[in-house]
Amino acid sequence: MIPVYLNAQLPRTEIHGKIVDNAVETEGIYILNKTSNAATITNRQGEFNIPIKLNDTLVFSALQFEIKFVHINKTIIDSGHLEIALTEKVNVLEPVFVTPYNLSGDLSKDIQNTPVKTPINAVSLGLPNATVKRPEYSQRMLMSASAGPLSLLINTLNGKIKKIKKLIRLQKEEKKIQATKDRFEIELFVEGLKIPEDYIDRFMYFCAADPSFKDFQDQNTLSILEYINAKSIDFRKLNGLK
Repeated sequence: MIPVYLNAQLPRTEIHGKIVDNAVETEGIYILNKTSNAATITNRQGEFNIPIKLNDTLVFSALQFEIKFVHINKTIIDSGHLEIALTEKVNVLEPVFVTPYNLSGDLSKDIQNTPVKTPINAVSLGLPNATVKRPEYSQRMLMSASAGPLSLLINTLNGKIKKIKKLIRLQKEEKKIQATKDRFEIELFVEGLKIPEDYIDRFMYFCAADPSFKDFQDQNTLSILEYINAKSIDFRKLNGLK
């Protein structure tokens, strides 16, 4: 994949690399050059190409791996090739003790011996409109304020409908900001972008204050990664973060 740039200044050397891990899927790993803002992703074979120069820092990020930083030195540049071994994330679960119904641990046997109760809810009771999604509170407020010609006229004149519509618009923007934030793990913000965890929400609103943020929200994750990386530099300076 051809790297995309947020700025016009291109690094001097393009290096070929590969994620070496045969046990885990290595396609779609994000590689960000923090120094130049160039970014790319790995192909099906875990391979990638990205421009670099001496003393650049590459950040490798994926859901299934721990985040990793690679400092570009002369040896890497001279070799023209980079092999990276990432550490797979291991989710440690609390022990589960199976005691009711004398379960044996054999799923094929236990599933027949375990009583299953039908949950009591609107769907199981066959209530009308049980599967219809209920409008959010702000939407219900708008429906109530505009129910009938008289209510619509009064609430338009006193500005209530305008305030409700503004609230709905803000809530939609809030959801978009949260969705953009959820594309990345906390480690990428903290370790990759050097944004302290308690500053992440403030950083996302800082990005959203830029009119161009709306254009990036609907783009692919790679473009958003480049965008927030560039914005993190200004944010850290503004907040005195190193």
